[in-house]
Amino acid sequence: MSIPQVSFVIVTYNNANTIGMCLCSIAEQTTLSFEIAIIDNSPDPHTRQAARDFISSHTGVAVRIITPGENIGFSRACNLGADVT
Repeated sequence: MSIPQVSFVIVTYNNANTIGMCLCSIAEQTTLSFEIAIIDNSPDPHTRQAARDFISSHTGVAVRIITPGENIGFSRACNLGADVT
């Protein structure tokens, strides 16, 4: 596997209704090789499940879902995503 040219870090909180559209847009509009790190601060599993649904239907897209277990806030979540990309 080659090193991605672009890394996307998405911080989310209870966005099950929109995360799939966001991921689809990235997959459809990005012409360079890329990876996606999703930091899900949500207390419920719905956003993670929506992301997993995307992953299962887009097997060629490198997506990592990180669940800190609590809402760690936007800036800490961004840093966490940057650490894994």
